[in-house]
Amino acid sequence: MPKKMKLLCLVLTALLLLSGCGKETPPAAETAAPTDAPAPTAQAEATEMPAGNASAEEAPETAALPSYDQVDYDLSLYSEVMVYAALYDMTVSPARYQDAVVRLSGVIERKVDGQGQPVFYCVAYDETNCCSVKVQLDLRADSKAPKTGFDTTVTGVMSIYQENGQSQCRLSGALVQ
Repeated sequence: MPKKMKLLCLVLTALLLLSGCGKETPPAAETAAPTDAPAPTAQAEATEMPAGNASAEEAPETAALPSYDQVDYDLSLYSEVMVYAALYDMTVSPARYQDAVVRLSGVIERKVDGQGQPVFYCVAYDETNCCSVKVQLDLRADSKAPKTGFDTTVTGVMSIYQENGQSQCRLSGALVQ
């Protein structure tokens, strides 16, 4: 094999080895926040939010639930890599996404919290499936428990909270579709 071909193979192998994900921080943390984060949909200006005060005559079950017909960030339209990047951006730039209506697709996981209650997550993986970002699902009252291990689409209101010193995403009022 010619010397140039060997050198090319060596360089390509080195690049592949160096471009893998680390467990501490995904590669996106080394650069500034991405500028090509998904833009809000045209419907973002008129997002309907649930009424804050239900009248005393209404039972909680009959209170109007949001329909999520209008979404600020529809990540279900993007590849897994873009969803991963957008969710990572949400954790490092939370103010931009707080209280936005977000729709995303991912794999559903179920865990049990300290009180024995089930907690559901929608998980997005990067291209190599070595790194992931999970979004906790705070299911709305009329939503059934999602099937775990399957790809599904969920919609809800994004909130960011701190857990063990790290920003985490939560979809409040999540509707599993």
